[in-house]
Amino acid sequence: MARKLSFLDNKVARRILVSFILAALIPIGILGLLSYQQVSEQLRLQTAKSLHRSCKDYMMSFIDRLNNFESALRLVAIKVEKFGNGFRLIPFINEQSLVGQFDDLVIVAPNGEKTSLVSKTGFIPDLTALEIQEIAVGKSLIKPVVGPEPGNSRLWMAVSLAYTHHEASILMGRLKPEILWKAENIEPNELWVMNETNQLLFASKPDFVLPREVRSEFSLADSGQFDLNYRDDAYVGVYRNLPLKALFASGIIVIVQAQPESLAFAAIQQFSAIYPPVIVLAVLIVALLSARLITKYLTPLERLKAATLRIAEGDFSSRVNINSHDEFEELADSFNEMTRRLRSQFDILSTMAEIDRHILSALDATEIVDIALTRLPGVLYCDLISIAKVDPETYQVSDIHTRRTGHDTDIMAKPIMLGQKDILSLLEKQGSLIETNVNGKLSAYLKAFRGVDDWTFLIVPVVVNGTLSSIICLGYQGRNPIPPESRDAVRNFGDRIAVALSNAAWEEKLYQQAHYDPLTGLPNRLVLNDRLMQELARAKRDHTQLAVLFIDLDRFKTVNDSLGHAAGDELLTQVSRIFVNCVRETDLVVRIGGDEFVIVITDLHNHHNPMSMVSSIAEKILAALNHTLVVAGHAMTFTASLGVAIFPRDADNPQDLLKNADAAMYHAKDEGRANFRFYSPELNAAALENIKLEQELRGAIAREELRVYYQPKVDLSRRIVGAEALIRWQHAELGFISPAKFIPLAEHTGLIVEIGQWVFEQTCLWVKACHAKGFRPIRVSVNLSGIEFKRPDLVDKIAEILSKTGVNPQFIELELTESVAIGNIKDSVERMHKLKALGLSLSMDDFGTGFSSLSYLKELPLDIIKIDQSFVRHLELEKSSQAIVKSILALAHGLSMETVAEGVENEAQFDFLEQNQCQVFQGFLFSRPIPGEDFLKLLAESPVKEEPSKA
Repeated sequence: MARKLSFLDNKVARRILVSFILAALIPIGILGLLSYQQVSEQLRLQTAKSLHRSCKDYMMSFIDRLNNFESALRLVAIKVEKFGNGFRLIPFINEQSLVGQFDDLVIVAPNGEKTSLVSKTGFIPDLTALEIQEIAVGKSLIKPVVGPEPGNSRLWMAVSLAYTHHEASILMGRLKPEILWKAENIEPNELWVMNETNQLLFASKPDFVLPREVRSEFSLADSGQFDLNYRDDAYVGVYRNLPLKALFASGIIVIVQAQPESLAFAAIQQFSAIYPPVIVLAVLIVALLSARLITKYLTPLERLKAATLRIAEGDFSSRVNINSHDEFEELADSFNEMTRRLRSQFDILSTMAEIDRHILSALDATEIVDIALTRLPGVLYCDLISIAKVDPETYQVSDIHTRRTGHDTDIMAKPIMLGQKDILSLLEKQGSLIETNVNGKLSAYLKAFRGVDDWTFLIVPVVVNGTLSSIICLGYQGRNPIPPESRDAVRNFGDRIAVALSNAAWEEKLYQQAHYDPLTGLPNRLVLNDRLMQELARAKRDHTQLAVLFIDLDRFKTVNDSLGHAAGDELLTQVSRIFVNCVRETDLVVRIGGDEFVIVITDLHNHHNPMSMVSSIAEKILAALNHTLVVAGHAMTFTASLGVAIFPRDADNPQDLLKNADAAMYHAKDEGRANFRFYSPELNAAALENIKLEQELRGAIAREELRVYYQPKVDLSRRIVGAEALIRWQHAELGFISPAKFIPLAEHTGLIVEIGQWVFEQTCLWVKACHAKGFRPIRVSVNLSGIEFKRPDLVDKIAEILSKTGVNPQFIELELTESVAIGNIKDSVERMHKLKALGLSLSMDDFGTGFSSLSYLKELPLDIIKIDQSFVRHLELEKSSQAIVKSILALAHGLSMETVAEGVENEAQFDFLEQNQCQVFQGFLFSRPIPGEDFLKLLAESPVKEEPSKA
């Protein structure tokens, strides 16, 4: 029985339930909040209107009472008469009712004397001159007198007696508060009456004092609204100014009323008490309905989830039964079909995995065929399975292994001949299936099974290396449909049978590919490491020696670049045969990659002098390579550089032997190639020194260890006319390092680009500084390496530095070597023209030492030719050097180029060059390269060329 849906465990159920509750709660909550705010605002407005209306009513009744007081006081004034030195009231009928409205009646004489008419005692306020003046013109004065307590404040009214028979006397009456401040109609409001200075005249609740910040608002407008708190109760209040000036001589009276919010908002409080239970009830109803709906629709999903988990655990027999007559029932049916297919595919994969294991371990296909006949019928739902061999020459089907459901394997030894049409059909269907019956294709083969007239067959041809080698046949009885997974499985099984049948051939091929070079057929690095380990172990055991030769062809890249990689491959093939012919059969020749080979010479223990034997083999190899070889139709001769390391003298493990032999080979290359060298510890020391020097050189600019020195150039009068910028490296620990040592290293590592740009920029800054200091301008040359010249961004970088430093480019010269013209002469000339367009001068350095032809020279846009110091060094002794120098000078003059001779060290050399019209000289005879400051001192001492007279 399926378990009920649990909301605690089901995440989807919880999410849907929460969503439904929120969908109901949020609108109700928002509606309640908006209603609460709206009702609160309306109640507040209604309360304020009610208070304003109450204030207005109170004001009108208050004015009426003041008018009554005025009328009564004026009637009393009529009944006042002079009596001796004082005043008295003349008895009249309504005396008691009129006089009874006042606590006191006082006559104020013109001299200020005050006489009480009703014998009341108490404080009588004084009148100001302005108040007396107001009364004199006939106005009734209202004068508030504020006492120390709210209950002690009094309101006085004064009128003039001058309009009767008295002189300018004044009648004042103190109004009775119980008549004046009648507040019986303001309930449930609180009442305050204040004067224009916000002093309290009357309060319905004497202990309820208005805060100062509330009273300060009264002077801002004639009326308004405010909120206040008193003893934890909130009040809504309003105030109105009573305009008495139009009726009386009086200041402003402020009427203030307030009502508790508990009374004003009684309706909203009832709403607040009722609304939460309503929300709770709505949420409960939504939750109940949602739970029932969720249970109805998620229970099928819960069952599908449980079934999926069982499938994940390997239980493919799980089924889901849902009778909901909707999409969930369709989903369950689809799930059950998927489970069936997964079970079938899992069984197929399991069987194929077992077959794969046997393919990897079995030496022939017999065992694999037995497993297939036993396992496949159950997973492919077939009634018959047959696997047979096919003779690739006669196309006879033999060794037919057949298994029917409920029977053991049967082997038919009698061969069956296939027709040409059947053979073509099988070859065409390579990698696919043939579906047929006993009367269709391959009928001669299928009829051998007997009793299969109404069967359907799936036939898979197994083709190995383009040849039909086997046939796999599945038979299905009757008209039962063939499962789709069976088609894929039998096709995959055919591929596996093909692999099993060609396993030995594949193993051999893979071994060859893994252990031998496909081009030369020589063993590769993998064989080298394995064989070298074995030979070293044997040499250690027998206390013998062996040698490792590391061979690298000289200038092999030139062949690839000029004749193509096919010619390079042909050369490698010929060279490999030469190496094999030069050593014994017991020795090992290996190609480890590119044009690098390794030869392992073993069994050196039979020779008294192993190094002599190895030397003879190396010389034999070099001599064999010295013969002319024909590569890509071209006759050519090649050389190689060899390095030799011997066990145990040079190393005792394969890695070090190869490394040391490699180091010896590079030493042979450095010494001119086409030779061999034995390893020595000094080679490693030199290599380590170069590695360390390279690392130091990478940080030399940042550490400010590089310096720019300047060597003067002089004319025939030995006046300084120029200089050459030369780099020097002053190492913090090693001192000055020769440029001959670190410049080749910089070119090899590519650091020469960064260093060259730095030297050029420093030179430009120095030239600019010299001009700024007032020194006469001279042209300074900077060397440009071939690596820098061939970079595509050269012109942009030079232009950027010229712009950055602001130097005049006519005082900057770039010295190029002849190597820049080798290769693409068109690109070289175009780049040189771009440099000259920047205003720079161009010179060819070390002229005569390179390989440029004279045809190149006439095309290059050069301004100056520098004669290499190798021709100047022995100029006074060697006739050949003199002839070469004369030729160079004549050539330069013919091309209208300036000539500079470098390396001038004695007077004899200078005299010869002077006699042959050389123009500029540079060398130790004049000065060594010196720092910029010292150069400026020489420049200051150098004579100035005299200008010709203009007379």
